[in-house]
Amino acid sequence: MLLKAFLNEKYFFWWLLFAITEVRGEAAFSIELNSFEVNKNYDTTWIDWNTMRMKKVARNDYVFTGDFAINRNLGNEQKISLMIFNYYGEQRKKGMIVYAVEKNFCTFLKDEEDIYTPIVQASNLPAEYTCPFPKGNYTVDNYSLNLDFLPPETPKGQYMIEASLKNGMMAVSRIDIAVTIS
Repeated sequence: MLLKAFLNEKYFFWWLLFAITEVRGEAAFSIELNSFEVNKNYDTTWIDWNTMRMKKVARNDYVFTGDFAINRNLGNEQKISLMIFNYYGEQRKKGMIVYAVEKNFCTFLKDEEDIYTPIVQASNLPAEYTCPFPKGNYTVDNYSLNLDFLPPETPKGQYMIEASLKNGMMAVSRIDIAVTIS
């Protein structure tokens, strides 16, 4: 329901926030990143994405590289919100929402501890998860996430992913990611 078969929730955030990275072996589908943009409607008082970029290095293999600044400590007062919409790329219009999840920031990091470790190895993020998460300047060097968990029956199509950081009910930062699965 609502794309639960599309991605299991445990890995969903990393697939979205760090979008389309590496699929090992012969995948039954191809993932194409159409855009990865920091939404300009938000200021940088919470997160400044600086030079964070995603680049394609091979079929279904995208890596994140660059630096970003977390300008405030982040705790459970903040939330991670993820929404996936059907997307009509030629018209640049979102369609029906197909998946949505929202979790407290620290709860999310704690739940994703087994994914946090690999990103720590490719960055200068704190080695141990702590809450509140400390403000600071962070660098990521060619972080690639394995997407082997995507099932072969993943629905093909175009999607717009909105990954937001919320303070209370108000979004304070957002990344928009357009992908095509074929």
